[in-house]
Parts: sequence; structure tokens; C-alpha cells
Amino acid sequence: MSDQTKFTEQRHALGFIEAMPKPSEAQLQIHFSRVFSKNFMIGKNIDNYIRYAEAITALGFGRELIAYVTPE
Repeated sequence: MSDQTKFTEQRHALGFIEAMPKPSEAQLQIHFSRVFSKNFMIGKNIDNYIRYAEAITALGFGRELIAYVTPE
């Protein structure tokens, strides 16, 4: 498994956010060359969603984040 594949899988897994490596310049360039897409995430734990949003924003992702929150 390539480093890029590992990075992509980790970026999508909530449980690995804190263990995610800082992206290299090459990885950031790869991201910026991709077609823009919207990311939606529905979760019961808003704290996890906020951590996810902060992590992907720090990586340059998350231009369109939408949180769906329902009262318990």
C-alpha cells in the first residue's frame, strides 16, 4: 500500500484523525489538482464532527462542510 493510499484512508477515518501525518507538499499539490467535491458527514457525536472539520480544514479540505444536528 502506497503512502498516498494510507494518507487517503486515514483522512476519511474519524478514529485516525489525531494519528494523521502532516501532509507533504506533494500531497497538498495532488489535492489542489483534484476536481472540487462537496463532503457530507452525518454523525451522532457533534464533538467528533468538529474535530473532523478542524482536521480537514487544516489540510486544506473542507470548503463546503455541512453538519446535520438533531436534538437527542
